[in-house]
Parts: sequence; C-alpha cells; structure tokens
Amino acid sequence: MGEQDDDQWYRSFARRLHQELPTVTPSEVHGILCGLYCGGLPQDSDSWKKPLLEQISEQPAVSSDLMVFLTALQKRLLEQLSTLLGFTPLLPPDDEALDKRLAALVNWCEGWLLGFGMVAQGKLDEDTREAVKDIQQIADVEQDVGDADDSWERAFWEVVEHLRVAVEVVITAQQKPLDEAHQSRSVH
Repeated sequence: MGEQDDDQWYRSFARRLHQELPTVTPSEVHGILCGLYCGGLPQDSDSWKKPLLEQISEQPAVSSDLMVFLTALQKRLLEQLSTLLGFTPLLPPDDEALDKRLAALVNWCEGWLLGFGMVAQGKLDEDTREAVKDIQQIADVEQDVGDADDSWERAFWEVVEHLRVAVEVVITAQQKPLDEAHQSRSVH
C-alpha cells in the first residue's frame, strides 16, 4: 500500500473505531496487538481476538464491520513482524498536528506495554529489558509540544525510529527460543 492509501485506511479505521468504541484509538489497538505478539502470543488467525477485545471493549464481541478492520490490522502487523521490514507503529497521518501524533505515539506505547504485560512470561534477557524500559519511557513522554518547529518534528521521528528498533529487539528475542526449539526438534 502507498502512503496515501495507508493514510486513508487509518482515517477509515479511526472513524469506525470511534463509532463503536469512542475512547479507544487506532494507535492504542495496534500497540496492544503488537505487544501481545512481542510477549509471545501465537501468531495465528484467532489467538489475538479474545485478549485484544478484553482490553478494548466491555463486550465479548464487536460489530462485523469493526472486526473487518481489526482483522486487516492483525494481518498487516503479522506481515511486518515476520520480516521486520516496514514495521512502524500505527500513527495518524503526517498531515495531522504534531501534538496529536505525539499523543498517539504515547497511546501506542501504553497499549504495547499492556499487551506485552498480558502474555510475557519468564525472565527477559538484558536487551529485551532495556527495550521494554525504552518503550516505557516513551509512554511517559510529556505531550505538550507548545510552538513546535522543525526540530520538534525531527525529534518526533527519531523517537519513532527508536521505538521501531526497540520492538525489533523484543520480537527478535521472543522468536529466538521458538527458532531454537524448532532446530532442536529437527536435529533429533
């Protein structure tokens, strides 16, 4: 998908989500889902639904229209995480005000921490602990941008890139035990 298609998809998803769950943001949903996978949730077609819906809705189900968006979001995320190419947190389009995008980035990180915390088990290696700490620090960022200029915009994108790398560190560490288990089964 091109950038314009991504922007249009984001806006359509945001409208649909707001109609049904007005206090939930697309960035938060994407963050929760990504956190679930980074924490070790199986990457299949159904495991994500119950834990995600428990966090975003008081009801055990959502409308079929919203589920279409959520399923598309899940498939796009799995594609990105499988190669780590093109992974980026789902944020409002670049033409949105910086304060709105920064708030969405904080929501994304809060969602990620929630999702990760729901399923992560066992001791985390040092790199993973550091990456989780970095994501927590981004979630705690002061959201007042005042009179933002180009330096604020550059700083925002540097933080987004740092977040992207932190997620890559965590998902790579989470996949390593799976790869090692698969290799040991293949050897025997």
